[in-house]
Amino acid sequence: MGTFRTGAVLASATAACAIALNALCAHVALDVIGDFALRHDAYDDDPHGSRPALVALAAAAALTALVVVALAAHRELRGERGAFRAIVLGAVPRPGPLVLAAFAALTTLALAGMGALDGWLAGAPVDDLGDALGGSPLLAGTVIAVLTPLAALAWRRLAEALAASRAAVFAVVAGFLRLTPAAAPAPVLALDGAPRPLGARRSVLARRGGKRAPPRLLRSPIRI
Repeated sequence: MGTFRTGAVLASATAACAIALNALCAHVALDVIGDFALRHDAYDDDPHGSRPALVALAAAAALTALVVVALAAHRELRGERGAFRAIVLGAVPRPGPLVLAAFAALTTLALAGMGALDGWLAGAPVDDLGDALGGSPLLAGTVIAVLTPLAALAWRRLAEALAASRAAVFAVVAGFLRLTPAAAPAPVLALDGAPRPLGARRSVLARRGGKRAPPRLLRSPIRI
C-alpha cells in the first residue's frame, strides 16, 4: 500500500472516529437541551440504543487508526525516511471551510441515523426528519454548528500530536518487533536519526579482534 493510500485510510479512520463522537455529543446535548427548550423532545421517547452502537463504531475506527499508525512507523523503521510524518499529517488537512462543511454534513447524517435507529429499536419508526433530529432541526443545526469546529480541530490536533510523538511510537513498534519471534530483526535509530538494522552491528569479539595486537613473547635470561 502506497503512502497516499495509507494516509487516506488513516485520515478516514480518524475522521470517522471524530464524526461519530461529534454526533454522540450532539445527541446528548440535544437530549438535555430539549428537556428545557422544546415542548416535545423526540429523544425522550426512545431508549437511546444508538449510543452504544456509535461508541462501538468510534472504537473500531480508533483501533483501525492505531494499526495504520503502527504500520507507518514500521515502514520508516525499515528505511523509508519521512514515511511516518507523510502518512500521519499528509492526508489530514487543516480545518478549513470544506472540512467543516463535510464534518457538519456527516454529523447531521449520523445524528439523523441515530434518531432513526432509536425509533426502530423502540418499535416506532421515525418518519419525520425533525423527530430524527430531536424534535427541532433548528436546534440540532445550532448544536452541530457549535460542536463541529471543535471536532475538526481535535482531528487535526490528534494528527499533529502523533507526528510529535514520533520517537515514542517508534520505540513501541521496535520493542514489539523485538518481542515477536517470527519477525525479522527490526532496525533501530542511530544517534543521527537514521535507521540502522540490528544485523549491521558487529559482535564484541569482532570489534576486539581487529584492535588487539598479538601477545609479545616473554624472554627470560638464562643465568649460568
